Amino acid sequence: MATEEELLQAELQSIFMEGVPGIIEEFEAKLLALEGDADTKETLASIFRAAHSMKGSAASVGFIALAAFAHKTEDCLSILRNKPELLAKDVVSVLLQALDIMKAWVEGLKNDGAGFTEPSGVAEVVDALQATTVRLGGKAPSTNQAITDETLPLHESTESVVATSTCRKTKKILA
Repeated sequence: MATEEELLQAELQSIFMEGVPGIIEEFEAKLLALEGDADTKETLASIFRAAHSMKGSAASVGFIALAAFAHKTEDCLSILRNKPELLAKDVVSVLLQALDIMKAWVEGLKNDGAGFTEPSGVAEVVDALQATTVRLGGKAPSTNQAITDETLPLHESTESVVATSTCRKTKKILA
């Protein structure tokens, strides 16, 4: 029998799954609009907000690894929204790869729930995001910030996440 806390967690995750397609659609539409967009700075700010919403929403419902991945995407976008002149086709390509991973992650969570493991290609896209962020002038991640760290799996079972451990892990991984 599920506890009240587990039922609440499941309800919040259900609400997340209903709302997240809008975040992904916004991210994708704005990213694809970058090519012919006269107001690149505002478009990048919109994409940043979508990544920020994904990070916060995922973390708040216990999808810590998805939140950490969105945070890596947000790091790259943070630099671009302040320096839109650094935007290049290779950067857009990496952001499109990040979008594909987020879509696959959400689809996996939708279909498999707690039994889902991270989508294939996550480590490669994390590496590409981090390399791009550094190339754009961002800080290199320290070893304890890498989301692929053996001590913190990319995806935790939603059944194993409770409010206190979620907060502690979110602080560690999103630091």
